[in-house]
Order: sequence, then structure tokens, then C-alpha cells
Amino acid sequence: MSEGVLICKRLAVGHESSLLEGLDLVFRAGEITAIHGPSGLGKTTLLRTLSGLCDPREGSLELLGKAPAQWGWPAYRRKVVLVAQRPTLLKSTVRDSLRRPFQYRSAKSAEFPEELVTDLLQSLGLKPSVLDDPGHQLSLGEQQRVCLVRGLALNPRALLLDEPTSALDHESLERVDKVLRKSASRGVAVILASHQKEWIEELSDRQISLKEYRP
Repeated sequence: MSEGVLICKRLAVGHESSLLEGLDLVFRAGEITAIHGPSGLGKTTLLRTLSGLCDPREGSLELLGKAPAQWGWPAYRRKVVLVAQRPTLLKSTVRDSLRRPFQYRSAKSAEFPEELVTDLLQSLGLKPSVLDDPGHQLSLGEQQRVCLVRGLALNPRALLLDEPTSALDHESLERVDKVLRKSASRGVAVILASHQKEWIEELSDRQISLKEYRP
């Protein structure tokens, strides 16, 4: 069995009607896990908590056996990367948006992997010339794919995806499939939330229903 990359123990997240309690979950290297449940149940809140953007009400997180505080939060967030449902790109070029995470102190002088970025863009059906386009002028589907490239460029141990394909056509969806499967084959723990039931049933190795964790 693959190693447990990201582990949560007795985790409680959310508030009021979206509260989830007693989450004991292990996300493994090379495994694609789909999280599903009705709207408003807490899928996004759970992903944000796993990525360190929300504080849990109770419980703990571990990445490769260490608590986030032991990693240091900036380092933890580079290893557990969230690609949000709503794309966020700079008004300048796509290249600037993709370079930005490599300009933070937490990058520790890591070089921007332009060759990898170009390969990922092409794998997702985007021309390398998109790097020079203003990010905010791209279509929503293009922005979603660029944000996926940005997440993968950080070489995360766990990749969290919140409705990553909501604006994609069938061809683009198939391209995302291949990229995520390839990432998992290289040892990334892929964790995604989506309402596209048929897609997640075909793509995922495991599915988690949040209904089971309602109080």
C-alpha cells in the first residue's frame, strides 16, 4: 500500500449546517480521491482546511508524519497545493501569474520551471504563446487550466482541486484526466471535489461521501 502523504485525525471543519466532525482520513501517494456530497455540505471548507487556508475546529493534520507547524506554514502550503474553483490570475501576463509563487521567500530560490510549464500547457490544450497573454482576458476554462498548471509547477505532494473542470468541454476534460493520472503515477496524492459524478467515478481510485461525517 502507498504511503500516507496527508492524514487528518478527528478533524472537525465548517460551521452550523455545513459542520463536519470526526474526519479520520488518509490520502496516499499515487491515489486519486474524490470527495462528494450535496452543495453546502463543506467540500470547499474541507479542502481549504487541508491546505492550511482555514483553521480546523478540532483535530489535527499531518503531512508526511509532521504537523503543518513543524513544516512552517509557507512550506506546508507549497507541498499541499489548492487549486480553487474560481481562478485567480494577475492582470498582467499568464507567465507573471505562473512565476509569482517562485518569487516568494518560501520558494527558497527555486527556479521557475518554464519547460515543465510549457509541457503542461500543451498537454492541457493551450499553446505556449498563452504565456504572453493577459491572464484576465482568457476564457474561464483557459483560466482553470492555467491555474492547474500553476499548482502542478510547484511539484506538490498533495494536489487539492475544487471543481477544477466546471467550465471545460469534453476534450479539455479528457486532457485534464490524463494530466491528473500522470501526476498520480509520479506519487502525487490527488484530492478533488466535483459535482461531475460520471467523471469522478471514472477517474478516482476512491470516493469519500461527506454525508458520513455529518454530526
